[in-house]
Amino acid sequence: MTPFRSIALLAALVFPAAVAVGQVPPRVPDERRLTLLQLEIAVPAALPKAVRTAAARRFGTDTRTIRACGDAIRLAGRYKAERRFTGTVTTRTDVPMRAMPSALQADLKSRPVGRASRVFAAPGGFRVVIACTAPTAPRVPSPAHGIDRTI
Repeated sequence: MTPFRSIALLAALVFPAAVAVGQVPPRVPDERRLTLLQLEIAVPAALPKAVRTAAARRFGTDTRTIRACGDAIRLAGRYKAERRFTGTVTTRTDVPMRAMPSALQADLKSRPVGRASRVFAAPGGFRVVIACTAPTAPRVPSPAHGIDRTI
């Protein structure tokens, strides 16, 4: 048996998915976690389409200036002071990537941390999502904490 043939046989035993033609390995859920901030503005659906479109355009222009989560909070404060839009700012910590819709995952992965996603239509308004932290692996409890042991 030649060395090349024995390596090929070993690879076939160890990495069957790599040698199977046309087979795609199953997708493993992304377990990384991050902190997200969502900025949502209220734009009632009853408003004329031109007004809603102008609001979405303005919101999109303003949110493209966001470089960190603090910028989103300041933008919300400015909207409130100017009485331009009403809305909410929501922060969630330790959010698993797999819990987000795939379109949002792809959008956030394509942007640097602190940048707003594209504007998404929401019931009664528009929203953007900002990754405040880079995705990290979930914390594993140390053996002394979080594991029950029977003695």
